[in-house]
Amino acid sequence: MLKGMPKVSHECIMAIVEKAGQGPPDKFAGEFLEHLVESNQKPVLTALMALQEKFSQGDEEVGLKIIASVGIFWKQIEATLEAAELENLFAEGEANV
Repeated sequence: MLKGMPKVSHECIMAIVEKAGQGPPDKFAGEFLEHLVESNQKPVLTALMALQEKFSQGDEEVGLKIIASVGIFWKQIEATLEAAELENLFAEGEANV
């Protein structure tokens, strides 16, 4: 395992894939790009757009699927980190009781 990289659970993977699959890939891709902008992740956004351009070779559908795929993995890691943070806060709260 990469140092500092959380282990994403099967349940988390399935939940994010299910959520992403509730609409068309272009909607999820757009929401993910918006999330990157709102969370001030310009370097990630720039790199993602460059990769999308290189690997999609002008095929818009392929490009959207690339962005959606990265978004799914990003959301899985983000959800795992948030869960760990909540777990730590809960454990600290129990220790203070």
